[in-house]
Amino acid sequence: MLFFIPTRMPRYLIPLLILLLAGSLCPAAAQEPELRLDPFSETAPRTEEPQQPQEPQASQEPRPAQPERQATPWRWGITAGYQHTSVNWLIAAADFSINMHDQVRSHPGFTVGFNASLPFGAVWSFDTGANLSMWGFGYSGAGVTLNATQYALSVPLLITFFESNARIPVFLQAGIQAGLTLFGPQRLDAAWADSLDRRSPFSAASCGVVLGIGYAGFTFQFIQNFTNAWSSPFRSLWEQQTGQTLVNQLQRAYCLTYTYWF
Repeated sequence: MLFFIPTRMPRYLIPLLILLLAGSLCPAAAQEPELRLDPFSETAPRTEEPQQPQEPQASQEPRPAQPERQATPWRWGITAGYQHTSVNWLIAAADFSINMHDQVRSHPGFTVGFNASLPFGAVWSFDTGANLSMWGFGYSGAGVTLNATQYALSVPLLITFFESNARIPVFLQAGIQAGLTLFGPQRLDAAWADSLDRRSPFSAASCGVVLGIGYAGFTFQFIQNFTNAWSSPFRSLWEQQTGQTLVNQLQRAYCLTYTYWF
């Protein structure tokens, strides 16, 4: 392309003309890149925490459930009280027997031990235990005076009825009792006392029935033994020396005790 440049143009316009020609000949100047600003995010940038190495997890196998310990249904207590004992002194005479009430004396004593109770049902329980009891009696007749004392270990087996919602919450008891003679001193005043065996004249074992009634921790019991109070050797010696034919000497007791339950 040819351009005509006038020769008579003022000199100060020549540079301007050159610039215009150069702009027309050169390609369009590259446009500057447009600066775009994204809107500022109000949320703070999230910083990732460094992950710690995970430990190998133990096997998540279910453990077998351990059985719960159940409380024992037994109740335990200690008991102590007063026991008053006597004996039925029956003597055979002809075709009948005579109860020597006037010659036999009762004997005060005690009882102490522990009790155990196992409830069953709504109003019933089984009661047992072990008691140290003092038995005794006195006799005076046929020229003989005897004072005997017996210490025995007894084990009752009782069924108790108790209704807690009753108007008068008393309990009733019935059962049997087995006893074992531990020792028993006796004092005999008779002409033939020297021939008496100094060991206990009482039977080694006894068995009887028990009836009782109680309120709260107090219990009144009646105990009737069905075994003879005396041993066979002592009984035979007594009959030889006194001429009395003894039918039996059945002991009985009345007890008033108090039981403290744990």
